[in-house]
This record gives sequence, C-alpha cells and structure tokens, in this order.
Amino acid sequence: MRSRLAAALGLVLLGPAAAAIAQGVAVAPKVGSTGAGADLTVGLARSWNLRIGAQGWSRSETRREREIEYDADLSLVSGEILLDLHPGGRGFRISAGAIVDGRLRGKVRTNDVAPYVGIGWGNAVAAGSRWRVAVDAGAFYQGKPRVSLTAEPLIPGLLPSRFSQDLEAERREIEDDLDSYRFYPVLSLGVSYRF
Repeated sequence: MRSRLAAALGLVLLGPAAAAIAQGVAVAPKVGSTGAGADLTVGLARSWNLRIGAQGWSRSETRREREIEYDADLSLVSGEILLDLHPGGRGFRISAGAIVDGRLRGKVRTNDVAPYVGIGWGNAVAAGSRWRVAVDAGAFYQGKPRVSLTAEPLIPGLLPSRFSQDLEAERREIEDDLDSYRFYPVLSLGVSYRF
C-alpha cells in the first residue's frame, strides 16, 4: 500500500512531461529506522536522480511509572523528497531534500483554582527570632484531569484510516489512568525571615 502511495505521489508530482525526459524510473521497497516503505526514483540525468518515498512503523508498549501503568501505541509515518547526486554516475550518492513528518501534542489540564487543606508548623511573623523554619503537609483537590491529544500530520492522506478513532481511544485511556490524581499531595519545608 505504501509503495503504491509513493508511486502515485511521484507520478502526480512529476507529471507526464517529467516522465518523458526521465533517464529511468524504479521502485525500491525498503526497511530501516524510519520503518518499512518504498521509494520511487526517477533519473533526471546521468548523475542526478529524484527520489520520493514513504515509510512508517508502529509499536505498542506498556510502562509503569509511579504506580500508574501506561499503554502506549505509537504509529509513525513519514515521507521524503530527495535529490540524489551520483558522482561519476555510479552507486555512491549524496542526497539532499526534506523529510515530511507530523506532530502529536498532548496536554493534561486540571481546575485552575484548587481548594487546599493542610497542617504545618511555623509562624513567620511571631515575636522572637527573625528566622523561622516552616513545614507544611496537606493536599489540594484539582478535579479530574482532562486530556487532549492533537495530531498535526503534514500529509493527512498518509494516516491510517482508523487513526482518529485510535487517537481518541488513547486519550480516554490516559484520562482514566490519571483519574486517581484528583488530589495532589503537598509537603514543603521552608525558612522565613521577619523584617
């Protein structure tokens, strides 16, 4: 599927006129650190090629931090458009161009104002020594954490068809995992100086 997308993208971008002057056209499946995909290469001259490609990979992982278990499902898709210089027309190449990628942004919000209850020790303005030690212990209620996830793909057409549904399912799951953080503990130690 990705190789067909790359080939179609190449033909649309190059057009019939470029195909007429092309020195050859090739499709190359590939696999690497950016995932599995394919390149469409069009020879422009003896030492110059235009290469257009797309690739991606996905991974699922479960992690545990501070007694909260996170399930992460990651799906990465990127595209590229490169100009290849083959000195002497042989296999070695120097490439320059651009990788087209996207972003996934996440945000967790709680109430802007949270009620606090606590106990402590220390009166910073009491008579006596100008220097005092202060200790506080308590908690504030920040409400249920609300999670938002936003995808910013540069080429939306390359996203899998279920991407929106999967993103929403992951958002709800993160929100459920953070539900126990409605109350946030406070413990502080400080020093005060009275003027």
